[in-house]
Parts: sequence; structure tokens; C-alpha cells
Amino acid sequence: MRSWALGRVGHVVAAVNPVENEELAALRAQRTTTQYPLGDLPLVVITRRLLEESGADAAALELEHRQDHATIAALSQRGKQIIAERSGHHVQLDEPQLVVSAVREIVTAVRK
Repeated sequence: MRSWALGRVGHVVAAVNPVENEELAALRAQRTTTQYPLGDLPLVVITRRLLEESGADAAALELEHRQDHATIAALSQRGKQIIAERSGHHVQLDEPQLVVSAVREIVTAVRK
């Protein structure tokens, strides 16, 4: 299933963002003027639990990855981080129900 999903053109297209650098620069600039650049936008950041790194620096790299995700979640007053306990990088394949629940949570929050 994973090989099939990763081999789909849609997977590659979804990963390409031609304006990513500009978006990140704008967020960094906003971060200097406000604690929450995304305001009260509902935001869920899903972070893998299973280690993807190996070697002597693996634990430090994983900690940095989790901290980076926590920083992203903190861009919104309503941001939160969820740890996918049984997942590596592809949470949508390892724990699809967790992703569905997060999407539903966001949709519910937006409708309120």
C-alpha cells in the first residue's frame, strides 16, 4: 500500500510548493511582530513517534524534529501537536484514523 501511494503522481505534486520559501519568510517576519502569526486559526500538527533517524545523533535529531513541530503548532493560539504513537513519516498510511480525526477536529472548529 505504501509503495503504491508513494508512487502516485499526486503524492509528488502535493509535495511541490513553488512559493514555500516566500511563505516561510512571511511567517518569520510576522513572528517578529506577533506571537501568533496564524491568529486563532485551528491548527493540528501530527508528529511521528517512530524514529526515522539512525546513528549517533539520532535521538538529538528526533528531538529537534518534535520541537520544530511544536513551534509550528504554536503559530496559532488554537494550535496543538498530536504524537502519532505507531507512525513513522507517513502517518496517513500508518494511522489513517488519526489523520481523519484531526481533519474532523479542524472542520468542527472552523464551523464554530
